[in-house]
Amino acid sequence: MAKLQKTITYDVPDVYEGGTNAKGNTSTMDYDGPEELILWIDKESGEIEQTWDPDDYTERPVPLNCKVETLKGDSDENLVKIALLFGGLPTPKVYEVRVGPVGDKNSEVVDPSDPRKIFSENDIVENWEAPLKFRTNWRHYSDEFIREERNAKLKQSDSRIADDMPADVKQKWLDHRQKLRDIPADWAAVPNHFIKWPEDPDGEYHREPANDEDMADQFIKVEDRTAADNDAIRQLIDYAGIDETEADLK
Repeated sequence: MAKLQKTITYDVPDVYEGGTNAKGNTSTMDYDGPEELILWIDKESGEIEQTWDPDDYTERPVPLNCKVETLKGDSDENLVKIALLFGGLPTPKVYEVRVGPVGDKNSEVVDPSDPRKIFSENDIVENWEAPLKFRTNWRHYSDEFIREERNAKLKQSDSRIADDMPADVKQKWLDHRQKLRDIPADWAAVPNHFIKWPEDPDGEYHREPANDEDMADQFIKVEDRTAADNDAIRQLIDYAGIDETEADLK
């Protein structure tokens, strides 16, 4: 079966991580993948157990607990489902953004209009025939989770400070711990998903996307943004409710 190349259009939520589309906002992305998927569906739960590209699907015994269904890419919504279950979308772009304390390294955020950031794959697995659902209420963006992470990092650094260590090294750890304590105040005007944890003196917590071979080509620095990138950033501002005077995302 031939692969399908198509620009797909899909809904985006009114706000970042929101569950509604009352504003009717949409976005587009190029799809390059299977025209349909073969699914093994658990007969009792209705959940997807396995997905297959028809081109790679040969005669094979189907598990007794499963039935075979076909997810056809006959609509943009179904193509989004196929893309989330199997692939077919380009590598997500990661944008460098200027937020947080002045002088700190810039943060980065995955393109907020990417379907993989918007829709819930788990909901597709649980009920592949139901309409797409937006991802909502991610715990790792909650104030509670941020506090737990901050406290865990403080605890991890407790053992790194000793009275007999070199003064300059000790000061670096003291400064690091102070930065952790200052997270709530320093990032008060910025949504939690932008928070960039301070790099500890040993560099244990920090990973720069630009240094990841799989993401290097898609890491977009502020000075390298195109007009399309700026559109995505403006969408991010709308999602997050950020005042542009408080965060330089342009």
